Amino acid sequence: MIKLTEIRDSVVGALASLYPEITIYDERQQQGMKFPCFFVQLLPVVTKRYKATVNKDKVMLSIQYFSDSESTFECLEIKDSLDTVFSKSIYVSGELIRVDSVEPLVKRETKGSSINYLITLDYYNIIEPEETYAPMGDVKIEF
Repeated sequence: MIKLTEIRDSVVGALASLYPEITIYDERQQQGMKFPCFFVQLLPVVTKRYKATVNKDKVMLSIQYFSDSESTFECLEIKDSLDTVFSKSIYVSGELIRVDSVEPLVKRETKGSSINYLITLDYYNIIEPEETYAPMGDVKIEF
């Protein structure tokens, strides 16, 4: 079973290897971010039962990059490199998860520029089997 924290950790690991000099924050960071930086947030979207032991999960992942430059050029370069890593699939705990869609949004702001790179993941997840018990045996009912 693929856990949401494993997906987040795989994405953070890929970003850290691609940009070792840039700080990466997750949803636990409340304030005090230093620019440039990445902010990674995972948003569960929907889980549907596919079979008795399989769920079909859809997750949205937001990778935000905040630049200290007012130019959007740096954000466009980041978008291109994120496309090479995250446009088709992501490896999570030895499993390959398909990327359903990617939506980049580059913005120029007063203190710098930013990109919000939204990734939608679509995957099947094995459900852990429930505990089974020995059959009760014969039941005798008298009227």
